[in-house]
Parts: sequence; structure tokens; C-alpha cells
Amino acid sequence: MKRIVSLSVVFISAALFISACSKDDSPVTPPASQSKASEYWPPTGANNTLTLEGSVKVTSSGVVVGETPLVTVMKSLGGTATTADGKQVIPYRSIEISDNEPDTSYFWAYLSDAVVLNYHSLGTGADIDIMIKAPIAVGTTWSSNNSNDGRYTIMAVNETVSTPAGTFSNCVRMRSSSTDPATGASSELQIWVAKGVGPVKMSGLSDTSIGGVTMRVETSVLLKSKNF
Repeated sequence: MKRIVSLSVVFISAALFISACSKDDSPVTPPASQSKASEYWPPTGANNTLTLEGSVKVTSSGVVVGETPLVTVMKSLGGTATTADGKQVIPYRSIEISDNEPDTSYFWAYLSDAVVLNYHSLGTGADIDIMIKAPIAVGTTWSSNNSNDGRYTIMAVNETVSTPAGTFSNCVRMRSSSTDPATGASSELQIWVAKGVGPVKMSGLSDTSIGGVTMRVETSVLLKSKNF
């Protein structure tokens, strides 16, 4: 069970990132297609924190064989750093907690009008995730990272998401799906993002085989709280 949960945590935490919608009680905003990529990230002040909570459910042949809580925390550390390729970036810490076992990682965000990037290190040859790319419009597609091993597509720009932290309208929904060529295992990740807030909902679905038994892993989290 822990191995399956670990696979799912890695699957969903790789996409923890940004924002592209407006809260219900906020002023009217321009159409999402006019937005800049630099707007799709939470406020970058020191200690700004997002907390999402949900669960990981594992089924086999339609029967639930395990379910465990999942907490995802994203925290801005403040200040800036410089990557080996000369970009000014903002450091963040990501914490995934499943079965009360925290998994902490660090990344550095590069923000521009055209794109938002996550660097996994500051050194030469760093893995770089492309979190979102302009124009912010239905159909925009991009490779998920510099290894070109997956793609994201903007599926909608006006969806409403209700969470414990509030209701958000005009949310941008992004989807990524892939199939492992070696095993045929499939996975899908959908992320709803809110302008000036960050991810408010994430939903992941993946199939894997362990010991010849096919398992379906469903991951779902909603924004629980924020401190800005």
C-alpha cells in the first residue's frame, strides 16, 4: 500500500504550481486569454503558504483495497536566487504528507509574461518543469518539462471550484495524460488554478501493476487554507 501511495504522491506533487482564476468576491478581471503567465503564481512573499488536503484511494477489480489521507503544502521561502543559466528565481518548499510520513522537496520558480518555470536545482543541467505558458486560452498546449516526456493542455478557462478555503470562479483547468510505452500503464492529472492564489484543486488517476495485479490509484485534493 505504501508503495502505491508513494507513486501517486510523486505523480501529483510534480505539478504543484500556479494560478489562473478569480475568487467570487474579487473585482472583475480581464478574459483569461489576455492574462500573462507571471500572474499564474501565488504571491511570492516569505512564508506565504498553500495547504491542500484530500486522499489517495487504491482499487483493484473495482474493490477499494486502501485509502489514506494526503496533505500537500507549498511555501514561499522569500528572497531570490540565480540559476546557472542566469535566471532570477524564487525558492519554494513543497511538503507531501501521506500515512504521516512527510516528503520534503525544494524548487525555484521563474516568472515571466510568457511562461512560468520550476527549476529543481540551480546548477547546470537542472530539470525544469514548464508550469504554464501563454496564451492562457483553451487549446494551448506545451511540453511538461525539458525532457519532453509529457504535455499539458488548457481545457477550460471559466470553471467554478468550491473548496474549504472558498469558492473560486473562472478557474483555468489543465490536463496532462500519458501512457508508459513499456507497460501500457496510463495516468492522467487535472489541475484547477486560481489567479493570485495557486492550485485550488488537483485530481490524478493512474493505473499500475504490482505483482501481476492491476491497481487503480485515484488522488484528489482541494485547497484547505492559505495565509495571504
